[in-house]
Amino acid sequence: MNRILADLASEVGLHDPEKTLLRFAFCLACVSRIEHLLEDKRAMECLAVLRDFVAGRVDIVQLESAAREVAQIATSHRGSSSIDGSAHAAVSATYATANALAGRALEAADYAAYAAVYAYGGYAVNDPESFDPEYVWQVEQLRRLAVETAILSVNRGTAQENSRVLIRLEIPADHEAIRKINIDAFVNHPHSQQTEHLIVDALRSAGALTLSLVAEDRGEVVGHVAFSSVLIGGRDQQWLLLGPLAVTPGRQRQGIGSLLIECGIDAIRQSGIQGCILVGDPGYYERFGFHSDRSLNAVDIPEEYLLCLSLKGAIPQGIVEYHSAFYTTA
Repeated sequence: MNRILADLASEVGLHDPEKTLLRFAFCLACVSRIEHLLEDKRAMECLAVLRDFVAGRVDIVQLESAAREVAQIATSHRGSSSIDGSAHAAVSATYATANALAGRALEAADYAAYAAVYAYGGYAVNDPESFDPEYVWQVEQLRRLAVETAILSVNRGTAQENSRVLIRLEIPADHEAIRKINIDAFVNHPHSQQTEHLIVDALRSAGALTLSLVAEDRGEVVGHVAFSSVLIGGRDQQWLLLGPLAVTPGRQRQGIGSLLIECGIDAIRQSGIQGCILVGDPGYYERFGFHSDRSLNAVDIPEEYLLCLSLKGAIPQGIVEYHSAFYTTA
């Protein structure tokens, strides 16, 4: 059992009734990772129903029907006496699928991890370290999905408060607009090296954008904010860095940056993130609850401009280390 995953699941309320979308999205992610190990065509068809359910194309009745079918497939699986692990992988993958469609997220993750490790070879399951890559991946996926589903909830409130500007997750079609906004917003900024667009590109390429939000007004992307993981004291303490934050010059001082910050903070708070750090003007960011704290420091950053916001628990102590993308040069 992935203990870190179990703790995170409890933290984000994975099994709460209102977290149905998050729960099944995580189930789908786990099983999609090992679906190539499925041997029974009927199990593959049931997995397709789960995918359609997460996408909103089928209802819970159809999902429950598919769940009953794949449960029967799993319990009647012929099993395996092989020692190479391949057939054992298929059995575990089928049980992972059955648990996924039933919404048993942690059980689905556990069987999926066994399926992946069995695929390495039959004896790999005897080495606990063989599971580590799968366990790490599962935790990262749940964190990402928790943030993404939280922003959907945040958007419902935003839509009521601001009928014009929508805060949403970035999509690939936004990338060029995001790049241009970050170039234009920082072109004459006295404290910028004009590499913000390159930083965002590098974070995205490295898979290190924990959350990337855009502000859209009548179909036009007019703002962007990025959140990425940081290390504090050499450890991942579930804190994120806010930035870069950029609003197209013609739309600045209209509250768009504030909306991006507020929606982003609300989303990461709901996802179980412990806190957030940024580098910026305390006169601006204090209104969102950010402040400097002597517990934290960063290389080449004056103490008064390194600001933090604890979302849960105490502020950790140590040197803040950003992702290597922040050292990208033009």
